[in-house]
Amino acid sequence: MNPGEYALERAFGPLSDDGSRTGARGVLAADEARRPWREGWDVLNAWGVGAACVPVGDGGRWSDSSALMRELRPVFRRDLTTGLGVVGGILRPMVAARSTDAEPLRRRVASHLLSGGLCASADEGPATRRTTPVLGGHEGSLLVATRQDAAGRARVLVADAAAPADAVPTGAASRLTPAACRGLDMAAADLTGLRGESADVADDCQDLPYLATGALAAGGAVGSVDTAIRLVLDFALSRRLYGTAVAELPHAAGLLAGAYADVLAAEAVARDAARALDRVLNRAPDRAPHDVARIAVAVHLVPRLLSGALRDLATVLGARFYLREGPQALFGKFHRDIAMLGVLFADRRRCVPWIGATGATGVFETAADWSSAGLTGPAATRLAGFAERRARLASAAPAPAPDGAVSSSYAEEHATLHAAAACLRLWQDGVRTDDGFLGDPSWLAAALPRLDHVHDETRPPVTEDLAESILPEMIARLAHGDPLDASTTSHTPTSLAPTDKDRT
Repeated sequence: MNPGEYALERAFGPLSDDGSRTGARGVLAADEARRPWREGWDVLNAWGVGAACVPVGDGGRWSDSSALMRELRPVFRRDLTTGLGVVGGILRPMVAARSTDAEPLRRRVASHLLSGGLCASADEGPATRRTTPVLGGHEGSLLVATRQDAAGRARVLVADAAAPADAVPTGAASRLTPAACRGLDMAAADLTGLRGESADVADDCQDLPYLATGALAAGGAVGSVDTAIRLVLDFALSRRLYGTAVAELPHAAGLLAGAYADVLAAEAVARDAARALDRVLNRAPDRAPHDVARIAVAVHLVPRLLSGALRDLATVLGARFYLREGPQALFGKFHRDIAMLGVLFADRRRCVPWIGATGATGVFETAADWSSAGLTGPAATRLAGFAERRARLASAAPAPAPDGAVSSSYAEEHATLHAAAACLRLWQDGVRTDDGFLGDPSWLAAALPRLDHVHDETRPPVTEDLAESILPEMIARLAHGDPLDASTTSHTPTSLAPTDKDRT
């Protein structure tokens, strides 16, 4: 954990503390009442969440998007809706203002957030709606809206927040349950004729505010699946079936290992996107045209990887997946709320056009030569197949769709190969830093074949030999309270370690 992540983790305290309103019981109580988790927001405000999401140049602490993504993980580990509320009500307004050349507008939003204020955030996108979803719609005191015209040109508008309509948003967001919308402080408003201070998005990518915050939300949501794996693994280790622990049954072990492999792949893609995001937002000299594609891949793939992991974990948990009380009660909320990540932050129609728009080769420029990666065994075999597909894609021109955009199949292949390259880089980082687990190719061999099935409802479990290599690491992280993501293990005591009460 980095220092900011560790400090926020300690401020929230143990999830298993039934007497704390920032524990699992407090999160579920707010959910039952269909209200935002205010006790969690109190902790976030005391920690300085506004300053964490404001760039250093504007008086805040945000200088590294990878670090920020990790710093927000503790809130996602407890409540995905509150994490999305931070991204929607704080990060998206700041990124929108930052994407313009209007310094007064940017400083107005930064000052509001640094003073502890929350924004109401609206993003109309290219679609025309009668009402627009507004995050932080009831509690935000400054409205930051991004609107696109018929030509796709985006404009950011900042105004005093008006009272939103009481109705939950219609259209795509209608797939969300009323409880989820209220927990996110989500409303709908008619923004037609709204006036205020405004400026054009200055970046070539007119959808930058949406894509940037989508990538950060997806990276933060890794924390939600971290907790979900923790809950299910603890159950599988203590529950006995056929005379043995559930976690030792080959099918369950393969599902658990597969879920962790998905999380590591998601982490790899999200880290890569965060590095690209810093270059784009800072308008760095080394920014490349494919950096936006790297961000779009994370927005498109990471929510789907995390959703797949939760489906596999639900299979292991069985009927307990539905329970609203007991040590696994929080799992059902994560399983329900993951849909919000996709609906509000990962619209496929807004990701795919950017994924293949810069051609196939650019997104791989920072990857090592796949043919000399130094791998052996199943990971090497799978990587060789990806390398052949990469070569074919690099020599092929994008196949245009009927509307002139990049075809969906071309973009999907591009995204899959990019994710494979990101996984390879994460493994290489593990080798370089002598990380005993990340530098072992077992997790890579488990993760790579699953990338081709990221849109499938079910995937086969990880093979027994790979599961036997992955599960001991998962169990050790659970016992020591280390995050079940790609962070290095320090065995520093945290609020993540299970207690005996968790196993009752």
